[in-house]
Amino acid sequence: MKMSKVIKHYLSPKRSRSLSRQLLSALRDCSDLSDSTVRFLQSTLSECGEGDLARLTVEEIGRVQTQLSGVVANERLCLNGLKESNSSIARPLSESLSDANQMYGLSLQLMTRALTQNETHHQIRPRVEFEGFVVSSRHRVPLNYLIELNFRGIAKNFNSTFVQNIRQGHCNPLKNCPRSGYTSFYFGDSGILINNIVTVGHTGRDHFRSITDAVSSAPHHLRAEDGYYVIYVRRGVYGEYVNIPHNRKHILLLGDGIGQTIITGNRNNDDGWGVDGDGFIAVDLTFRNTAGLYKGQAVAARVVSDLSTFYRCSFEGYQDTLLSHAGRQFFRECDIYGTIDFIFGFATAAFQNCNIYARKPKPGQATVVTAQGRKYPYETSGFSFHNCTIKPAPDMEKKPRVALNYLGRPWYSYSRTIIMQSYIDKYIHPKGWTPFRGNDGLNTLYYGEYDNRGPGSGTRRRVNWKGYHVLDYQQAQQFTVYNLTTGNTWLPQTDIPHVGGLLG
Repeated sequence: MKMSKVIKHYLSPKRSRSLSRQLLSALRDCSDLSDSTVRFLQSTLSECGEGDLARLTVEEIGRVQTQLSGVVANERLCLNGLKESNSSIARPLSESLSDANQMYGLSLQLMTRALTQNETHHQIRPRVEFEGFVVSSRHRVPLNYLIELNFRGIAKNFNSTFVQNIRQGHCNPLKNCPRSGYTSFYFGDSGILINNIVTVGHTGRDHFRSITDAVSSAPHHLRAEDGYYVIYVRRGVYGEYVNIPHNRKHILLLGDGIGQTIITGNRNNDDGWGVDGDGFIAVDLTFRNTAGLYKGQAVAARVVSDLSTFYRCSFEGYQDTLLSHAGRQFFRECDIYGTIDFIFGFATAAFQNCNIYARKPKPGQATVVTAQGRKYPYETSGFSFHNCTIKPAPDMEKKPRVALNYLGRPWYSYSRTIIMQSYIDKYIHPKGWTPFRGNDGLNTLYYGEYDNRGPGSGTRRRVNWKGYHVLDYQQAQQFTVYNLTTGNTWLPQTDIPHVGGLLG
């Protein structure tokens, strides 16, 4: 791509010396995003083959739509970074990117229309709430066994024979899994497939001292049927800017619990920890950005991974804590802290049984939970919060009216966010939602609430925008975990607990 070459030219050692730190950061992001765009487009072409869309399955259609939405999201995020740098170099690049974004948006519209016609033509049955999942005939390890192994300290004995025994279902690691030989324990066909297990710790007795080195040891392009590459990270604080690259797929990062295994950094106006490799799982970890309240945007985690899952994790920051950038994502029993737009991005993300904590903002500043960035009506992206708790963090709990507090605002014109069957505390302003830029998007966004509870859940005094909706049962079903993220096709193989439909 010409744009990619131009960006890399400015990042050359000779040219980059004269650029500001903010512009350099924006250009580096654009370079990475451009590479990601190329991969998305190549994958889409591979899926579609010679243009015979009629042969695509529902799962493949979902993947193509997700990849094309990712292309649009990448160009948009790059464009935002360049504009914010206020550089003379950034202006011509921004104009070219705007044109490219319009072109990609049109391509997404045409492809979505064709794929929708394909679904209708073949009368593919709609996704349902609790569709079954056919697991592999190979043996699987229940995820709770892996978690239990860590707490009992058995993980230090992992070696290739041990892992092979578990993979083949020959031993129970909680009882009598020897370093060699076999027992007769049978795991069955539920659980998660394991490819290998390595450990990380500060003492030098583990395979690696850093998470980055452990990630680098993972095989390239693992498939779901190959099993997950498990990285167990012992309790401790890891000051690393870890990135899971696109070619490290199906990694399971497992810690010792929230507040026990902590990945931390203090960058602002830069991405923190990031994951690009598809099929990623994180369990029992804390992702923390310590840049502080007054440093502006400070991302704790950036997630681009399609079919990624976070279970019992904590994301801690202030402004822009969690960048849910692209792909289909699922967050279960996670804690998310922040002030302004602290859950933002362009992804298709479902949050279930999560705790959403608004921290005390700067004086005169409001708190806003979400800023979802859907730009076109035919994008499949959106945020859904199901059976979550939305309340002030301890630093604001005693004086919840110290600031105006809102559920979300539209980053782009077709922003889509749904809150359903969740607890909303009294600290949320009765209007519920707030504009981003004047009246932009207020008629075209899609914000919905369904069957919520708590003193802040009343809808009588909510905004009267055309795009705001109090949903009925049938409308709310569109935004369940299975229907929004096609979770029935991939979540069961992660063994992460989840509810595919509505409660009750």
